[in-house]
Amino acid sequence: MPESSKSFLDLLIEFFQKLLELLKSKSESEVHDYVEMGDGLKWASCNIGASKPEDFGDYIAWGESEPKYSSLSPLKFKPGYEQGYDWQCTKYFPGPTKYNADDGKKILEPKDDAASVRWGSSWRIPTADEWERLLDNKNFTWEVAKRGSVEGFTVTSKVKGYEGNQIFLPIACDIVGLNIAQDGLGCYWTSAAEDYYYEQARLYAKALRFGKECPPGVRTGGRCDGFCIRPVSG
Repeated sequence: MPESSKSFLDLLIEFFQKLLELLKSKSESEVHDYVEMGDGLKWASCNIGASKPEDFGDYIAWGESEPKYSSLSPLKFKPGYEQGYDWQCTKYFPGPTKYNADDGKKILEPKDDAASVRWGSSWRIPTADEWERLLDNKNFTWEVAKRGSVEGFTVTSKVKGYEGNQIFLPIACDIVGLNIAQDGLGCYWTSAAEDYYYEQARLYAKALRFGKECPPGVRTGGRCDGFCIRPVSG
């Protein structure tokens, strides 16, 4: 409807709708604790599904928003997901039917981004480039650390004005198929599909991986695997 033909009541309703959206977006940002590291983003203090930094949180397949299990200890899968984190249980099986060579989509849309779906529109999964920036040793340090009995990495900012600000990333491993991998790696999704669109590479996405014996780096992971998610805002 053209602006000139809208009634005062229509304009008033639109105003309050936009105001409510703004207030909702602001409240979503405030509900979850975050740390500013000096890279222009607000990094959540915890993973999705976690209540404190050392908690692993939920293991989620790329492009999905909920875990496929009802219990982690013992690991018990929800009805319909008896095959666990398997290709055939993915949201876009077979194919994939989205984020492929045909549609050219390389970054998750908000409706497929677990952080946006679970925490609200002001939050999202970091891009591969944003994780890469956090790996820049000129501005950040990564050190093996412990929170209680949980091993992980403490990332500390060296950026002017943000010196000493930290986030803790637990080494939470991942779920592949029917099992929690015992490889001593922390696995965190990026929002980026793998660049190489030939055959099997279409079934992968970019992920941050690290461990005590594995330097942090952006690598790849099967889209069907269950990885952790550390949201960002901004």
